[in-house]
Amino acid sequence: MQEKLDVLIGQLRKDHHNVNILYQHVWNIDIDNGLDWISDQSEIDLVAIVHHPHFAFGGIFEGSHTQRLSRAIKIPLLVFNEIESVV
Repeated sequence: MQEKLDVLIGQLRKDHHNVNILYQHVWNIDIDNGLDWISDQSEIDLVAIVHHPHFAFGGIFEGSHTQRLSRAIKIPLLVFNEIESVV
């Protein structure tokens, strides 16, 4: 996965005149705590996230982490569907 990300980021930098792109994999034992950490960062211009669909009753009772993040942050949020993900 890291190799694919390196290729993607390299291509984006080339296509957009060496724009400053930083990828950081955020891991937290609790997804909502990790997303809260992202929303609290002040030096981020855009957040990209891969949405994983919920199956059966999980989505009904737990809700969507992506939707909660979209309500919590004030910066643009780019959401990829899992099947359309570039990595």
